[in-house]
Amino acid sequence: DSHTEFGEFLAAHGFAALTLDLRGHGESQGEMDANLLDDVGAALAFLEAHPLVDARRLFLRGSSLGGNVAIRAGVRYPQVRAVVAVCPAPEWLLLPWLESGQAVTQTRELGLSLHINAAGFADYLRSQDLRRNIACLSPRPLFLIQAKGDELVPYSSTQELYALAGEPTRLLLLDGGDHRSAQH
Repeated sequence: DSHTEFGEFLAAHGFAALTLDLRGHGESQGEMDANLLDDVGAALAFLEAHPLVDARRLFLRGSSLGGNVAIRAGVRYPQVRAVVAVCPAPEWLLLPWLESGQAVTQTRELGLSLHINAAGFADYLRSQDLRRNIACLSPRPLFLIQAKGDELVPYSSTQELYALAGEPTRLLLLDGGDHRSAQH
């Protein structure tokens, strides 16, 4: 539901758009765990097989945890031609959020549904380093977007990722805003 508006905008401008709830999110089955990237791979395979989709022009867009996932999936799946990451939440911010129980509490306060294998997902996050992975996306384009008023992901972390990314990379810092405003 958080990204339907953007998908509709893309569709109105001639793009094929697929929005999905990763495992454990919204109405998707299962629990959020270390296999999130498999969901993105399945979505990419679906798009590649669709007769109205130009499989040579696939890009990913994600916000917060989804921004993290979009970057990682862009590195894993060579058919991804570009990545847009909105306020990408790195694991060093996600781990305390998860381990404190705030992940479930905050998503419920936002009216979102989250089912999570907290221990398994925490182990996965400990094994990752977005700072190291982000440079591996190059030479595919990366567009980072961040609101300076984001209360969950400080814009300094996105600036750090920008500095570590290969080319071509663009960073758009928006004055004010909050964690959810930049995606709109």
